[in-house]
Amino acid sequence: DQLREWYLHTAMELAEQAEQEGSIFTAGLSHLASTLKEFGQHEAALRFQQKVAAIKIRELGEEHLDVADVWINMATTLRRLGQLAEAEALLNKALAVQCSLLSTVVAPSSLVPSTSPGAAAAAA
Repeated sequence: DQLREWYLHTAMELAEQAEQEGSIFTAGLSHLASTLKEFGQHEAALRFQQKVAAIKIRELGEEHLDVADVWINMATTLRRLGQLAEAEALLNKALAVQCSLLSTVVAPSSLVPSTSPGAAAAAA
């Protein structure tokens, strides 16, 4: 219990610094959240994930894959807390961002069969 209390206290101090410093600390906060989940400290883990999300949204905007990843992690924590409606809402937001961004990466023309004269003749 003392180790968990120390870890949580240290993590809170890091979180306060991260909010001031920005994205350089978000990876550390994400790892802290994962560790807290392993300790069964889901509420604390969610608080760190929310801080990470706020920093990433501030720096990258909501339409970014890194933000979608944070929302997915938050959704798994919310599910463990029994907050299923909130988890589903975050998963839907993350999916919408992923679909939106991936549709701009994969050009639709690359999904359509070639219509060159040779291909048309071979198909006929």
